[in-house]
Amino acid sequence: MSSSTKPPSIGPTLRSVPERRYEPVSGTWVVIAADRASRPHDIRTAADSPELESCAFCAGREDETTPAVATWAPLSSSSGEPWQVRIVPNLYPAFIDPSETLPLEFAESKSSKSGQPSRGYHDVVIESPRHVRRLTDLSQEECHLVFQAYRERLRQYATDPEIKVGLIFKNCGSSAGMSREHIHSQMVGLPFVPTTLQTELDRSQAHYSKFGTCLFCDLLEQEREQGERVVEETEQLIAYCPFASRFAFEIWILPKKHLFSFEDLANDSLSELSELMQRLLEKLEKQLGEPSFNYLIHTSPFDSHRKDHYHWHIEIIPRLSQLAGLELGSGIHINSVPPEAAAALLR
Repeated sequence: MSSSTKPPSIGPTLRSVPERRYEPVSGTWVVIAADRASRPHDIRTAADSPELESCAFCAGREDETTPAVATWAPLSSSSGEPWQVRIVPNLYPAFIDPSETLPLEFAESKSSKSGQPSRGYHDVVIESPRHVRRLTDLSQEECHLVFQAYRERLRQYATDPEIKVGLIFKNCGSSAGMSREHIHSQMVGLPFVPTTLQTELDRSQAHYSKFGTCLFCDLLEQEREQGERVVEETEQLIAYCPFASRFAFEIWILPKKHLFSFEDLANDSLSELSELMQRLLEKLEKQLGEPSFNYLIHTSPFDSHRKDHYHWHIEIIPRLSQLAGLELGSGIHINSVPPEAAAALLR
């Protein structure tokens, strides 16, 4: 891997500055990022050609992306590829580099408003030089390198004192928000803890204060004892469909050992995790026919304090239906597939 020691500047001048706004009724943050409406959309139908000549993520078109902030070499010198994994700043970011100087007109025009610049890092992880679409298209070694890239970039985020937490996510398929089909995921480094993660931290802290145990560890043991929602176990990991799954075929992956920080994982743990991820996605593809899905990696904020109450984890969320009025109006998720049935089909 080659990389800078500090997360570097995003480079090109933005046409507009993403703005972070607080919504006090729900207690959530909203980012207004007009430039993201200009993102390319190259999703094809199955009848189209398997190659896309205009793909900026393919090897040989590196000048069509922002300059890479980290690059991993090919696994084999005989592959003929110039790289295996690249991380580049998002060309249409929701968050702009903390070191960027804001345009004067932005500061003047926002002086009387409650909004503030949406600072942070927003990266794209290009997971292969080849024009493939899904994690199951990669070899085990290639997939392992992707998860190494996640870990190393999180460690870089942690060196910036302005950045509080990192989030890793993949949008696969048009229903999951994917705008380019070439295999990739995204990472953000944020100067604040977002509402979803803060809620997890608060609730796990309350559980720890009351019982003296980690909420996630207790849920993990409960699932192992009952067994009916467990999809697969490895030496270090467990994958299961949660008891109160919000989405059909939703899967959570947790380390069996209490670990609060994803970036602390050793290489052997990353290898085991990447292989498990590929198997789980293969199971979903077999049962659901290459569904759109998101996966999210939640890890502890970057600080020097141990998080005995928190547990890093991955959520895999197939996008088989859309949120409708009941879900949007009440916050209650309606899941039409019991997690016990989903787990039985996936085993």
